[in-house]
Amino acid sequence: MSKRLTIGVISPQKRQCGIADYTAYLLPELRTLVDVAYVTDASDFDDSMNGVDIIHIQHQYFLFGGVAPWKNRFQKFADKLKAPAVMTAHEFVSPHGDVLRRTAIQATNRRNFMNRAIRRLIVHTEADRDRMTASGLVEEQISLVRHGVPPAPSMVDQEAAKHALGLHNKFVVTLFGFLSRRKGHSLAIEAMKYTPEDVFLLLAGGTHPDDNTGYAGNLLEMIQAHGLLKTSYMEL
Repeated sequence: MSKRLTIGVISPQKRQCGIADYTAYLLPELRTLVDVAYVTDASDFDDSMNGVDIIHIQHQYFLFGGVAPWKNRFQKFADKLKAPAVMTAHEFVSPHGDVLRRTAIQATNRRNFMNRAIRRLIVHTEADRDRMTASGLVEEQISLVRHGVPPAPSMVDQEAAKHALGLHNKFVVTLFGFLSRRKGHSLAIEAMKYTPEDVFLLLAGGTHPDDNTGYAGNLLEMIQAHGLLKTSYMEL
């Protein structure tokens, strides 16, 4: 009988974190195939944790300080890795903007996704894989594994939810998830200027615990500046 692989998992250990939730759903399935030695936050990783066959890293820029190269801490973490590492990239930002901005993003991407410690990359969409290869990553090192969908939780009745939020008789457009600049909330707010009066935009998500950009406040300012009284920002 062949020996089962032993892996370590690097994932945030936070109550409100989509990647922590993703890992929680992933672990039971992983354990049917491999032995999971530990699950730990990157900040708690130490040299003794290299004694596994593979280290599986859940990666998102905010978890390592952000996209700006002078804030990103991934290299410091990766320098501790000695075991082969596989990384699931939950986000990939293509270089954009002026020369300085593009250069900064390229530097962070090289340190994170082209790091010598990373043997294989996993992405959830073809678009992310295409963006990576367009940025110079080797396509053969990138595997596409679709993001799983957990069982739907029991939900309150639609009309009861509308009443609770003061949205009775409104057509509600909902954007789920943490408020992040790259998710297009500002575009949705702009579009509200062209919708009928009974259409209401609901941003169903708070500020990411690792996001210090003030983006949620910027959205509220944008809503107020446009005079979109039918659009509001609520903290529940």
